[in-house]
Amino acid sequence: MKVGVLTYHSANNYGTCLQCYALMHLVEQAGYDCDVIDYRGEKLSNSPVMRKGLAAQVTDFCVRTGSRQLKRMSEKEFHSFRQKHFHLSQPVTENDLPALAKQYDLFISGSDQVWNPYICGCPGLYLQEFVQGKTRRGSYAASFGITELPQNEKERFKRDFEQFDFLAVREPEGAKIIRDLTGREAAVVLDPTLLLTAEEWREAEEPLDLKKPFIFVYMLGASSRMLRFATTLKKKTGMQLVFCPFPVGKPPVSRWYPFISPAKWLWLMRNASYVVTNSFHGTAFSLNYEKKFFVDISDNLSTLSSRITRLLSLTGQENRLIGHGAEEAIDTEIDYAPVRAALGRERERSRAYLLDMLAKSDTNGGEA
Repeated sequence: MKVGVLTYHSANNYGTCLQCYALMHLVEQAGYDCDVIDYRGEKLSNSPVMRKGLAAQVTDFCVRTGSRQLKRMSEKEFHSFRQKHFHLSQPVTENDLPALAKQYDLFISGSDQVWNPYICGCPGLYLQEFVQGKTRRGSYAASFGITELPQNEKERFKRDFEQFDFLAVREPEGAKIIRDLTGREAAVVLDPTLLLTAEEWREAEEPLDLKKPFIFVYMLGASSRMLRFATTLKKKTGMQLVFCPFPVGKPPVSRWYPFISPAKWLWLMRNASYVVTNSFHGTAFSLNYEKKFFVDISDNLSTLSSRITRLLSLTGQENRLIGHGAEEAIDTEIDYAPVRAALGRERERSRAYLLDMLAKSDTNGGEA
């Protein structure tokens, strides 16, 4: 059986890149051929999602420093990782999609905000409107990134969701959108990065020449509260601060790595003595690697903040929130036994959903 993954594979963003790697790896681990569909449509290239996160920070940094070379370095690192680890289809455009549909037995949309009509640029691709015939339509950990669709998109999404054979989303809010539109119950599953164990992630790592111990600060967007906490942790432990991608603001920087590959980012995460982050995937990998970690979230109830707090609640680590108990927890060791148990249960349930989708789509009786 041949599977095609539809996601934001070409965005230069650590979480986006690694969730794509994880989903592809899991499908192949189950014994199936899997391609990440290398869609090159103009609407996708110019969409907000391709300019968010690290890509936006790189552009902003390069504008401020006047360095085009630094931007090229970032693009090169991510491109090299994709070339090494992703099994990409031939480049396809919108005109190629009808023919592409005949080459696969199953398409999987997700994860990431592939169903956010405000940012994706080409929702029809991720809603699989090009799929015809016996090819199955599925999703895994797909996200809307919003709590309600705009009124003018509801009929389109309803019509397309009714054609899906399998629907699994990343957040309960997404399941509610689908339920309200179609009456169908979508499964809520773990982000694919959490389905791989720490040992499985080591296969994708590349080392950095960096002296230990260190505190890894993975910072997406400015946060004075997060910087103050990182500075306090540095003074208390005597460890150097290592920033990636940028030290936003004016922190006491020991080392910073603005343009390392996802493989080296994984090495930083696993080898850090502490992690300080305001990212969902920074939190997810901290838990997976069993780090001493601290998280800063926005005070408003954004979708990102709710994702992080749900993950902390699932694993019983609410006291790792900066400003909500983290300061008192600096000297506290994390008991990872219950964390492993909680993640293990969710991992087993989510993997079972993915494997069931693959098995039910396999018309060849298990032959890849």
